[in-house]
Amino acid sequence: MKNNNMKIKTIKYILSVLVIIFAFTSCEKEDVKNENVNKIKSENEYLMDIYNKANNVFRQIQSVPDNLAIIEELDSVINQSKLQLNKKSQNLISRKFFSKTENIINQNDLDYYSENLDEFIYLTQNNCSEQYANYINKYFKENEICFTINDLILNDSLPNNEKISLILLLTYVENQFTPQYVSSLKKVNEAACGRAYNSSISRCNRNTGVGLAFSGLAAVGSGGLAAAIAISYVWAQDMMCRNDASEDYYSCVQ
Repeated sequence: MKNNNMKIKTIKYILSVLVIIFAFTSCEKEDVKNENVNKIKSENEYLMDIYNKANNVFRQIQSVPDNLAIIEELDSVINQSKLQLNKKSQNLISRKFFSKTENIINQNDLDYYSENLDEFIYLTQNNCSEQYANYINKYFKENEICFTINDLILNDSLPNNEKISLILLLTYVENQFTPQYVSSLKKVNEAACGRAYNSSISRCNRNTGVGLAFSGLAAVGSGGLAAAIAISYVWAQDMMCRNDASEDYYSCVQ
């Protein structure tokens, strides 16, 4: 009888311990789950910060195109987000933070790819996710943006540097910089001059689009990699390109 009582007490003790272990394990799992939800939410918020700031910047730049201080604000937001996203992504197993382009960070590369569209597309096809490469090819070859900000934010297959790259391209296109026709002069050769000007502006748009996309890929470098390529540099090149186009036009029609 005594032995039976001991057995019953032992069984009750074991069951109590199991219940406690189960309770702690469940709480632990719930904590991990909540932490992951918060982590994803925070990443999404950082990406939305970049989207909202970029939209605001490209909207403002319409009226003050040479105000690089506005663009530098966007540089700052991207750099701050880079630091936070990098920390949060270090422990993520299911999502890669970088595509292979993380090592492409110098200014010479930026200048080269801005002037060589086919090489930039080739770069993305060999160093980025398939979906990113498809998005880039679709835009630069067919002039079509086939994604939204929600598509980017919620897409787990795109590394964060590719998302930032596409966000910059998306906001640039949504607020396309289209300066007014530069002259009201009526000359015989105005039509030809106008065509040449529009062709030059199209080239500026293309180069800036490549520059922004490339900068997004490179602007989230990690660890010991060099500092991010500044969006302000891309925009300074854009302004030079547009000024050259305008000067050529005035020379042509006079």
